[in-house]
Amino acid sequence: MNKMCFQMKQALLLLLLLTVCHLLPAQKNLSKLDSLHSRTDIEKLIRSFTAMNKSFTLKPVAEVVKDKKLKTAFKKLADSLGVTKSYYKSDFDHNGYTDLLVTGECFGLQVFVVMSFGKDSFNLCWLTGNGHIDCAFPKMLNDTVIRYFFIPDPHYQNPDWHKSLQYKDLVYQYGGFIEQDRLDKKYAISKIEFKAGLCYGLCPEFSLTIDSGRQSVLKAIQFNFREFNSTELKGTFKTTITDSAYSTVTGLLQYINFPGLNDYYPGYNEHSSTRTTIITYDNGKIKTIEDDGSAENYGLRRLYNLFFDLRFNQDWK
Repeated sequence: MNKMCFQMKQALLLLLLLTVCHLLPAQKNLSKLDSLHSRTDIEKLIRSFTAMNKSFTLKPVAEVVKDKKLKTAFKKLADSLGVTKSYYKSDFDHNGYTDLLVTGECFGLQVFVVMSFGKDSFNLCWLTGNGHIDCAFPKMLNDTVIRYFFIPDPHYQNPDWHKSLQYKDLVYQYGGFIEQDRLDKKYAISKIEFKAGLCYGLCPEFSLTIDSGRQSVLKAIQFNFREFNSTELKGTFKTTITDSAYSTVTGLLQYINFPGLNDYYPGYNEHSSTRTTIITYDNGKIKTIEDDGSAENYGLRRLYNLFFDLRFNQDWK
């Protein structure tokens, strides 16, 4: 009898230990972001990514506003949404490393997320949209989702300007932050065509075609540089893009439910180029999306980045 009681106690103790271990949070991997706690340290990190960020100053959203009366209204709205700090830490992609959401000023309001992948490997994601660059309130909904409140094209002279508040739930997928989509859908994509046009600057002009066998043709017309002062990529090239690159592009298209997107997105900035995407799918159906540089849809913004990257991360012949 005593032996049976002892065995039962052992079993109960083991069950208790397993339950406690299950409830404890997974051990996190430490990175440079875990040691950042001061304003100076965070500003130094953001400024290190690109020369465009050299004047970045860490600030809560409401502090970026210059007009005193408007700043009071911004602070009231930010407080009501619970967006009061200038930075938040989380692990958005659940890879075990701390990521950093920051707000601040650099030619207007800027919202960045620094994604960490270990061994001081970071990626800077820009969340500020062209149409609401000065009126956005990123809120940590949970450890994965950023609820991005914004007011498109705000008219501050209207006393009810704040009532047009909208939001998007953003998640980190396919290498960037895109609109969260819980739909389960699958389309048979047979061809993808993309064209980036000119702008009132040095925007790259090129076209890209990818078929279902990953056969691709790149026509680099002008201003296609890997980096400043590098050799210009110009001409017509062919290759079979990698399975990983193809899966990322098609997976993103499936996730953002491309047939349900607008056919046209108007632009807010004359310095942005027009991007045209044509997808042939499901036995001959065609979806055409023309975007004049609005950057309104985060999924499309990420898709364009993937197309631009393909110019230089594939073995073109």
